[in-house]
Amino acid sequence: MTGAYRWISLVRYRNAWEADVPFRGAVFSIGRDLSLYPAVRNGGFESVEMDAFLPRVPDDALVWDVGANVGIYAVLLSRAAPKGRVVAFEPVPESRARLSANLEKNHAENVTVEPVALSNHSGTARMTVHPEAHGCDQISLSPADDGVEVETATGDRFASRYGDPDVIKVDIEGHEPEFLEGCWDMLERRKPLLMLEVNPTTWSTPQRYATWADTLGRLLTLYSEADWIDAVSSTRVSSVAVGELAPHTAYTMILPAVDGRPGPSQGLRPHE
Repeated sequence: MTGAYRWISLVRYRNAWEADVPFRGAVFSIGRDLSLYPAVRNGGFESVEMDAFLPRVPDDALVWDVGANVGIYAVLLSRAAPKGRVVAFEPVPESRARLSANLEKNHAENVTVEPVALSNHSGTARMTVHPEAHGCDQISLSPADDGVEVETATGDRFASRYGDPDVIKVDIEGHEPEFLEGCWDMLERRKPLLMLEVNPTTWSTPQRYATWADTLGRLLTLYSEADWIDAVSSTRVSSVAVGELAPHTAYTMILPAVDGRPGPSQGLRPHE
């Protein structure tokens, strides 16, 4: 975020950070988060994405919210699936505390919180935490980086615990390929409704561009097509050229559920 945006936001909301914020019929405690608070307060937070995604969620779905942060999606997904169950994954303690408070505040009793980061391995990782923008917290790919140590696990492990999810929302600041690698068996088997953030801002090396190109290609081979969403519009796509994406724009991909049929080919499995 720019220095001017930070300064304007700090002045404008200086006495309001801890006030509850109404949003889409719910109410949230967000705190001093410059990446999230202004957009939720003005009602525009991911409006195109939510309008495209939430109506598709079956009312009895098992839903994974991967990267739940303070619980905006977890609460709204709990209402979209009142007969189902939402599993919210959030490893950062401060965000998880607000998540739990927001679930209680909104009587979201069908949500279970898991204090782990989903990745391609079980163990631990370093997570870079941004005190004024927890929506930008991310797992570091460099072992030398500072950060908070968090527990990691694979999605396949949790699929064996809860069952295959019908719906997944994943927004984990560039770590999505590792999450997908860790649950690819389930994806091939179930092909759930999947909403995925695609954020080139987090891709800092040519290797990450190559990883993302491979990941999106595999997903579109598995699902055939997806809705591709930028800030204002949605387009149906069957391929994505990552090298042509704007480097400072976040996109969203929504891949439709495919009736739970088995995946077509074991050759689609990401590299070990």
